[in-house]
Amino acid sequence: MADNVIRDVFSGSGTPPSGIDGGGGPPHDSDMERRIGKLEDKMDKVQDALNAIQVTLAEIKTTMATKDDLSNVRVEVAEMKGRIAKLPSLAQIAALLAIAGAIFKGLSFIHT
Repeated sequence: MADNVIRDVFSGSGTPPSGIDGGGGPPHDSDMERRIGKLEDKMDKVQDALNAIQVTLAEIKTTMATKDDLSNVRVEVAEMKGRIAKLPSLAQIAALLAIAGAIFKGLSFIHT
């Protein structure tokens, strides 16, 4: 039955089924001006929100890193990794301290 109602409404044949007002009079059009006014007000708010979003996006775009910026950062990170790799490890530092301690101990034996 619902298919028939939709077909009748869109085909323009016959009169609209009960519950659908096909004329220009009340009850369905009496509040139309107010409803359209509300929709227009809401659209103004939507437009304001879109404008605010555009401003925010423009601000983000000015501070956003470019591809070149990111490639420079990659190069700098690679350089830092190379420098860090050249630093002595904890085991190497411990070994150097042990050797230094042994040297000082040996020097103190010779001195006395």
